[in-house]
Amino acid sequence: MKKEYLFLGLAVTLLIIILFSNYWFLLDKDPIDQSAFGSMFGVSSALFSGLAFLGLIYTIFLQMKELSLQRDELKLTREELHKSAEAHQNALNYQQQQAKSLERAAIINGYSVLLDALKERDKMCDFYKSKSENYKFDKAVIHNQIADLTKKLEAFIK
Repeated sequence: MKKEYLFLGLAVTLLIIILFSNYWFLLDKDPIDQSAFGSMFGVSSALFSGLAFLGLIYTIFLQMKELSLQRDELKLTREELHKSAEAHQNALNYQQQQAKSLERAAIINGYSVLLDALKERDKMCDFYKSKSENYKFDKAVIHNQIADLTKKLEAFIK
């Protein structure tokens, strides 16, 4: 990169030196000699104009090549963004499935806690019945509640 700048700097410096030396050389000449000297470079002017035009065409070619590379890069970027969006969608689907599983586990856990509470109530019935003859609680109601809750739990699991 520095070599390119060095070459460009040398070319500009050389061009400036040539221009000033021509000006200095023709300063004391009469206008007819100056005119003849200037028309002597007519062919070189056409040559430099052609070279400038070729330089312009070359820069256009380089820009076309660069634009083609940018299009390819943009296409690759779009493909990567599409893959990233698919990965995000898959992660979202997985999280939704996980949330449903956790919800089902919480409901099953709630049913389990209710069943445990009813079983404890059944045990307490037996305990109070053994202590007091006047205890009038029907165990059949508790057993019906346990059976209903068990059916609900089995239906939910299926």
